[in-house]
Amino acid sequence: VTIVRAGRVYTGTGEVIDRGMIRIEGGRIVEVGAVMDIPAGAAVIDALGQVVIPGLVDAQATVADEGRDAEESIAQDIQALDGYDFYQSNRRQLSGGVTTVYVSPGSQRLVSGIGAVLKTAGRGPKERTIAPLHGLRVTLGETSKNPPTIFNPPTRASADRPLTPARRQYPSSRMGQFAELRRAAALPGPLRDRSQPLVVTAHAADDLVKAILFAEEARLRIILAGAEEAPQVADLLAEKKIPVSFNPPSAPGRRD
Repeated sequence: VTIVRAGRVYTGTGEVIDRGMIRIEGGRIVEVGAVMDIPAGAAVIDALGQVVIPGLVDAQATVADEGRDAEESIAQDIQALDGYDFYQSNRRQLSGGVTTVYVSPGSQRLVSGIGAVLKTAGRGPKERTIAPLHGLRVTLGETSKNPPTIFNPPTRASADRPLTPARRQYPSSRMGQFAELRRAAALPGPLRDRSQPLVVTAHAADDLVKAILFAEEARLRIILAGAEEAPQVADLLAEKKIPVSFNPPSAPGRRD
């Protein structure tokens, strides 16, 4: 048992407790209040001069394999969990109060793969994994256009198996992005079986609207990320009850 004695505790529910106490058992918070009994043998952390807040959640992190993407434009089988180092130092995130992250498998391809929800601290992979598979990452706009070509040479070139040019990948346009998504939805995988929500990174208002229309067409759940122009279509987002992980445009000293 660990007891934290804090100068001020923000509970996350709107309640603020001055000179509050927090009880932790087995690595989990079990009680928060103004006064509580301290059991014999409990470790006591004196934080009377400090403020304690709930852990922050980074809803869009690319810390899996340093954010690298697969070569394929459509990579439904890539899993961010496979590229995450559970034993790397997360001191920077933890010092900033970030205790949970949504890890994206990449950010440069039309379909980068499936993300994961993880804790930034813990004894090992099992304790730190909240959701090993969560959210099929889709990127719209200029970023995912014109992906690299794919070159698959035969292991032994011959007259029967000649070298062929590299295969061009799509999309190369915004119309092409949705055409590729429709093709992928006809193939086995999360787009077809609807096992994962779409986590769609898009910035322009038109892309946000088109993403919503595609999700309705394919009968898929959708979460919008980035979404800097979401205020322009706020009424539609509210009507459709679309979750948004919003990046407000900001600069030092001012906010738009």
